[in-house]
Amino acid sequence: VAEVDSGQLKGPEEVRHLEQQVADDLVEYCRFASDLGFHSELRAGIGPDVALELHRLCLSVANEFPHVVFFAGKLVFTNELDGYVSRFLHNHIALEVQNRLQTEGLSLVILPVRVMPTRNGPRIPPPHLAQQVPAMQK
Repeated sequence: VAEVDSGQLKGPEEVRHLEQQVADDLVEYCRFASDLGFHSELRAGIGPDVALELHRLCLSVANEFPHVVFFAGKLVFTNELDGYVSRFLHNHIALEVQNRLQTEGLSLVILPVRVMPTRNGPRIPPPHLAQQVPAMQK
């Protein structure tokens, strides 16, 4: 789901570009899931309210798959200041969607995604973990 910001998107061409960018990103995730042996499908949407658009997409999926369980990630920063700042960003969306889905009798599990800053660039996973997930090919 992409957020439409009227201050940034000035015309229909920019909206189409955003839709295409979201679709391209989702195709990569679907390809990755398929490479891991999972069935994957994609659903995309854009709108001014990300939580509302996600809720709409979840209800659509639930109509197709009645016993569905949804999953979302929540960024968890190890640095207290970053954690404080992140609460004011999009980190609330998973909880908001979870609350909306629960009123519909649907489940959404929120998984923590730890974010650890490093001084020397990206953190490289240990070799035994790096071999478990194949690299995505573009």
